Amino acid sequence: MKELNKIEFTKMHGTGNDFVLVEKQTLPAEINLHDLAVRVCNRKFGIGADGLLILSDHDDADFEMIFFNPDGSLAEMCGNGIRCIGKYIYDHRLSEKPKLQIQTGKGILSVYLDISDDGKVRWVEVGMCKADFTRSNIPVIGDGETALAETIVLADSMEFEFHAVSMGNPHAVIYVDDVDGFPVDTVGPMIENHELFPNRINVEFVKHISPEHIIMRIWERGAGETLSCGTGVCAAAAVSRKLGIIGTSVNITVPGGELKVRFDKDGSIILGGPAAEVFSGTIIITD
Repeated sequence: MKELNKIEFTKMHGTGNDFVLVEKQTLPAEINLHDLAVRVCNRKFGIGADGLLILSDHDDADFEMIFFNPDGSLAEMCGNGIRCIGKYIYDHRLSEKPKLQIQTGKGILSVYLDISDDGKVRWVEVGMCKADFTRSNIPVIGDGETALAETIVLADSMEFEFHAVSMGNPHAVIYVDDVDGFPVDTVGPMIENHELFPNRINVEFVKHISPEHIIMRIWERGAGETLSCGTGVCAAAAVSRKLGIIGTSVNITVPGGELKVRFDKDGSIILGGPAAEVFSGTIIITD
C-alpha cells in the first residue's frame, strides 16, 4: 500500500467537544479537506473527533480557523473550536498575544486568553457575533420575520415548539422538562434534516433551572449528539434572554462540563470556558 502523506495533528477538546487540529501550512497542496475530515473524525477507523480544525495564517487577522464537521461538510463557525484554537496558538508559541483576532466563516472574532502561572492558557473567552433571529438569515421556511415559538411536526405525530436563531450557523432551541431522559438521538436527526430548514440545523434541548443556570443537550448538524457546542450554548442563552427567562449572564451545564455566557450592553455575546490539549501524533494518509 502506497504511503501518501504524514500529517502532524493535535487532539483538543472544549468541555468534551473534541477536535483534531492541524496547521494548514503542514498539509500537502493536493489534500482533499472534505475527505480528511471524514477519515480523521471517524471514531472506529480514525482518530475520532466532533470536527476537524484547520489553523491558517490570514492577511487581515492574526490567524484563520477553518472548520469541518465529521461528515466532511464545511461549517460556518464553532465556538468551542475557536477556543481550542486560541489555546493552541498561545501554548505552542505561535503568538504571545493574550488577545487574538481570528478569521472564521462568519467574520473576524476576538479571542481573549487567561494565562495560568505555568504559562499555559486555562480559560478562553470569545466575542461571538450577535444572535440573529431573522428567519431568512437562519434560514427557516415560513412566513414572518422571525421563527420564534413555532411548531414542528415530526413522524408519529410528534410535535415540538422551537425557537430558531443564527449564531453564524443555524440553531433550533427546544425547551424540555427532562433533559437527561429526552430521546435526543431520535428527535435530533429528524429536526436537523426537516424540510423547514434548507441548510439543516443544530438542535438544543434545554431546561431552565434558574435565571442564572440552564442545562442542555445538543444535536449538532453533521456530527450527531456531542458533549458540548459553543454556538449551541450561545443560541440557547440568546433565546432564553429574548424570552426574558435569564439575565445578562448565565452558567450553562452541558454533558461535558460548564460554560459561561454573558451579554454586553449592545447585545453581543461572550462565550467563556476551558480548553484542553489531549495528545499529539501523526496521521498517515494512504491511498
